[in-house]
Amino acid sequence: MTRRKLNNPPIKEVIIGLSIDGLFSSLEDITLFCDNFSLKEKYVNKEEIQSVTFEVGEEPKIIQNTASGIVIFTANDDETIHIQPNNIMFTDKTKYESFEIFFEKFALIATNIREIFNKKIEVSDIGLRYVNNFSIPMEKLLESFKIAPTISCEEDRDVFAGIANYLSVTNIVSTFDNSLQASIKTAFRALDINNLNIIFDIDTHITEPFTVDAVDDLKNKLSQLKDFKNKIFFSNFINAYDMEEFK
Repeated sequence: MTRRKLNNPPIKEVIIGLSIDGLFSSLEDITLFCDNFSLKEKYVNKEEIQSVTFEVGEEPKIIQNTASGIVIFTANDDETIHIQPNNIMFTDKTKYESFEIFFEKFALIATNIREIFNKKIEVSDIGLRYVNNFSIPMEKLLESFKIAPTISCEEDRDVFAGIANYLSVTNIVSTFDNSLQASIKTAFRALDINNLNIIFDIDTHITEPFTVDAVDDLKNKLSQLKDFKNKIFFSNFINAYDMEEFK
């Protein structure tokens, strides 16, 4: 199905996550990759990811605090790459223009991985997550968005409270492909008595392992996830194209 693009999509953050068997078996491997990364002039900042182990007892204490990976990011922190053994995650918080432009950024990262990874790339899980954030008047909620808080604050026709914030989490599986799954988090927050802020977080995954012979193999899988995400997004608005907030 071909969809029109929203003029002003509420996308605030897009994330790609890959689980790759045998990718970066140690912190030393990750450090070497970062040191030889062709885009290191763009991703100028670097921090270690700390792994903390607690001992539970009468007085809980930290028994181990070691570096488990590295995160590299741009000067203004709008693009980030998290790297840990067997996992890599790319986060883009820049203004969203299109999937194609977003993927071009990730393709450069994936190309670097292919160049240093001297064996067949086996992906056990691939995820594509879109975090949407928008605000609407309270009175427009039911006529605009199909997801709504379900808790009752009314007894015997007496409204005794108002919802200050609300969170729902739903997990779904595609009816066409059981390996295509999504976790949808919807958070509502009252800005004031008349206005509502909504975070509509759609995290899609393909859990069936596949082999990457070329970067286009990743693009094909991510395109499947994007299409699944779009079905979830558009089916939960009465008409997203009529939303003043998205024009």
